Amino acid sequence: MKETIIIDKVILKKGHTASRLSAIIIIDGIQKEMFFEVDQTYGKYFCETRADCFVVALLPQAAMDGQDIVSRIPVSERLLFQLNFFLCVVLARVYQKKKIKVSAPADDRIIENSGAVGTGLTCGVDSLYTVASYTKTAYRNHNLTHLCLLNVGSHHIGRIDPEEMGRFRLDHTKRFCDNNSFAFVHINSNVHDFSPNYTRYFTLLNAAAVMSLLRLFSLYYHSSGVSIENFHVTAVDLAHFEVFVLKMVSMGNLKFFSAGTEVSRLEKVRILTTYPESYYYLNVCNLYPENCGKCIKCLRTLYALDIFNALDKYSKVFDLTDYQKNHDRYMGECFARAFFARDQFCREIWPLLKKKYRVSMWARISEVIRFIRSRFKIYSLSHILYRLRD
Repeated sequence: MKETIIIDKVILKKGHTASRLSAIIIIDGIQKEMFFEVDQTYGKYFCETRADCFVVALLPQAAMDGQDIVSRIPVSERLLFQLNFFLCVVLARVYQKKKIKVSAPADDRIIENSGAVGTGLTCGVDSLYTVASYTKTAYRNHNLTHLCLLNVGSHHIGRIDPEEMGRFRLDHTKRFCDNNSFAFVHINSNVHDFSPNYTRYFTLLNAAAVMSLLRLFSLYYHSSGVSIENFHVTAVDLAHFEVFVLKMVSMGNLKFFSAGTEVSRLEKVRILTTYPESYYYLNVCNLYPENCGKCIKCLRTLYALDIFNALDKYSKVFDLTDYQKNHDRYMGECFARAFFARDQFCREIWPLLKKKYRVSMWARISEVIRFIRSRFKIYSLSHILYRLRD
């Protein structure tokens, strides 16, 4: 059995250009530093008297490994209660491990904040939908004021150097903010070194980064990629039940909302086709900085834009040549993913593509064969059966 994870101390370091909130973490007797770092302008919003953000950052991997967490630094009482009585119980069932316990001095004092309203911005479909939907609502205190780029693992899942991906996204999102009069917050972190399974629990890692600035945010929209119709508890990733997960890490003066669960991804794309900023900034590729137009994330978006006859609007962010040249093959790939990958978005979109285009049987069969072969090259049979059971 693995040893308990200990959060030994929290340290705030203010520099001339950047400020860093660090925790000394003891894992298996070895001291390591976990940090969140921001431009010095935002350093005053760190809260070194609470370990909330570090507990949440460590929690999902600790739950997967069955490791308790002990913090020698106080944690907000509401958060401790919600984790120990609800979230840890659910994660134990999800990961089929023992229920872990989070122990810390409980602090019931409310941390005052500046009332900022934020969301993460990668310029993907989900985040741009959130910006388009919550910038100018009828409810002034709920309108977005700050857009964030959170480096907690998403830069590491592509096919290029994470630093190169990070530099591109930093420049891309900052230009969007500058051109649209949003305050921009870049939170850099080494959380990935402690929690390497980003795609399985990114909801909590993003929340942890936001919680590091307890004195800044009062409300944060986490852009969901899963609609409420697909809500279910699964070990594949927390995004499928993040409405519950985010409720369990909301506390004090900081509330999280799962933005976008109220609509399907197809509806999000439809809304974006009426949002002109998306024509210049939409960036959905996880593999490369620019949209490659060939990976599944790019193709899902192209399929939806195709349905809405909006491809030409996005010629500045997509090279449409290959998609248009090999259109029948890509239609066949959508069919294969809808019926053999159980891809929820392709399932939603395939009937509409089929209605719009005549897709040859040869394209469907050849793409099914290619898809099945590709899965056996990537995954073991046991993993494939595990995903099919989910």
